[in-house]
Amino acid sequence: MIEYISTEKSPLELGAFSQAVKAGGFLITSGIAPVDPATRKVIGDTVEEQVRICYEHLKAILEAAGASMGYLVKVNVYLADIDDYPAVDRLWGELFPRPRPCRGLHALPWTKEKPCPGWEGIFVELSAIAYLG
Repeated sequence: MIEYISTEKSPLELGAFSQAVKAGGFLITSGIAPVDPATRKVIGDTVEEQVRICYEHLKAILEAAGASMGYLVKVNVYLADIDDYPAVDRLWGELFPRPRPCRGLHALPWTKEKPCPGWEGIFVELSAIAYLG
């Protein structure tokens, strides 16, 4: 059975995709951007602020699915600037206490050089997989 998850605590309908899909015991999220759910504007002036915003959006999506951060098995981090990696890694230890989920880190420099219209100022995006049992 497949169930589509959405919550107004995380930005809705930023594109032609679902916030998250629950299938076969897993919850898989779409990209989670540092966007204000009410205004749909990019928020956060630093990569650290934006990671915290994305983290809160991820937490809200998990809660809408009846889960918590402890259910995460993998989080993908997409950075516009690979030079932000050390700051993100330091913050990660604070946000995700041990045991931590697996993490993939992907540098997407084109997002900095030529961002999608309306998405200027995004330094980071997350996506995640959680196991719900």
